[in-house]
Amino acid sequence: MTDDLELKHKLFISLLDAHSNEYRHLLEVWRDLERKAQGVIAISGVFLAAAFAFVRQIDCGTQDIEKVLLCIAIVLLVTSVLISVLVLRIREVRIPPGGEFINNLVDDILKIDESSVSSERYSGFIFDQVRISHDVNEEMSNANESKAKHLWRAQLSVICAIGVVAITTIISILN
Repeated sequence: MTDDLELKHKLFISLLDAHSNEYRHLLEVWRDLERKAQGVIAISGVFLAAAFAFVRQIDCGTQDIEKVLLCIAIVLLVTSVLISVLVLRIREVRIPPGGEFINNLVDDILKIDESSVSSERYSGFIFDQVRISHDVNEEMSNANESKAKHLWRAQLSVICAIGVVAITTIISILN
């Protein structure tokens, strides 16, 4: 029986380590998504500045299609910035159990009559951490998925805007 409990403890510890590693990975993905959103904002800003420079050159000889395309490009660029800000918005997500939480669990276990503190309680203690870590990772994964979807939309908006600016520039050159 003791060997079974030791094996159970090792399995739970292994599972807890896996959840810790997964959380570190999810946190890195979170940061990468935010860095990419910042990049989209920077690219959009550069193209917005170019679009506004182009606006200053508009005169009565500028074709209506160029004006419309320029407006579309500006709307797409502003949209990409706004969507990127959604990626960067502050979200409340849980973090894995910290030292204070674990300390409270340990204190609760140690307050129990020592004769009832058993390997089974220890397994329960580890399993509680595993369960909480699993829930935290799931929440973080969902938040990352939401960020990734917003980032993709922002990137598509920038790509479309760049295409529209390119078309506008070609039309302007050909006139």
